[in-house]
Amino acid sequence: MTSLDPKSVPEGFDYYDIDSILSEETMVPCELRHGCTGVGTVLDPGSDQRDLPSGSKADLPLWMVQVMAKRQLLQVHLPIYFKDHMRRKLRAGAGCESLRVRCAYFYTVAHKVHDAMVGCGTSDDSFPDFVASTFAGRYADLLTKAPTLDTMTDVSEIQAKLSNEELRLFNMAIGSSAEHERWRAGGAAGKAGGTKRVRQG
Repeated sequence: MTSLDPKSVPEGFDYYDIDSILSEETMVPCELRHGCTGVGTVLDPGSDQRDLPSGSKADLPLWMVQVMAKRQLLQVHLPIYFKDHMRRKLRAGAGCESLRVRCAYFYTVAHKVHDAMVGCGTSDDSFPDFVASTFAGRYADLLTKAPTLDTMTDVSEIQAKLSNEELRLFNMAIGSSAEHERWRAGGAAGKAGGTKRVRQG
């Protein structure tokens, strides 16, 4: 049985984390810097050619992109949900957009795509700021609403817009709010009970 070579595992990849595994399956647009022989239909299922020439474009899974980018085998491009059109929409109203339908692992994929782009020399210097400002805007507009929501319909409407990373934070906020309300209710009941016992004495 062969052992796993640590050098073959992309940096930041958690072998036992299901979210990390799923995020690595995200398809990323790339352009080959060198031709590929005999694997054309594997790299690009839509192609009927076994050989792909230099400059061929293909959408590849993120786990493959990370490895190939480090070896300077391709150029990595931003997926459509990270491009200017989406950036303008998020700047106009960060909380109005559903990241879940575009990329469920929006921030995880953004981090790994950026690393891959840096690795192959095609990085976008404005991209990290865009991701950070998106999270800050959506945190203020959506995640802080968790303690104030009254119905499960309100909760579900917001949850449907959130990426998996945002959803974890949102659910934690919902849980914390519920725990706080139970604590307050228990404290109030304890005080009422204590007052009653004093009167009976």
